[in-house]
Amino acid sequence: MSRAETTRIAWRRLHARHDYVGTLATTDTGLRLDGREPSTGIELSLSIPFSEIEEISASNGSPALAGESAVVLELAGSEPVLVREVGPGLQATGQLVRTLSRLRRNAERRRGL
Repeated sequence: MSRAETTRIAWRRLHARHDYVGTLATTDTGLRLDGREPSTGIELSLSIPFSEIEEISASNGSPALAGESAVVLELAGSEPVLVREVGPGLQATGQLVRTLSRLRRNAERRRGL
């Protein structure tokens, strides 16, 4: 599993109380979210195969992540995940949606879907 891109992000499941700050790594087969909840220090990792992502869209402020618009990863049979970039060199939410959507389409083509 080779890492193609790594981005600084904040993320959480749609109805979770805590946000995690860490990284989003893209690979040939999916996404890996690593993060730490700042107030408790809890660390969490989540790997999402592209085949489990049904839709990638912008939240346009609702739902929000840390008060900002986020990318919504709609997952097959699971609660959505919200993601947004943090730190210098931020991509607009729409650009992150386009980037992740392109990576997902490329993975589907390689799998022959």
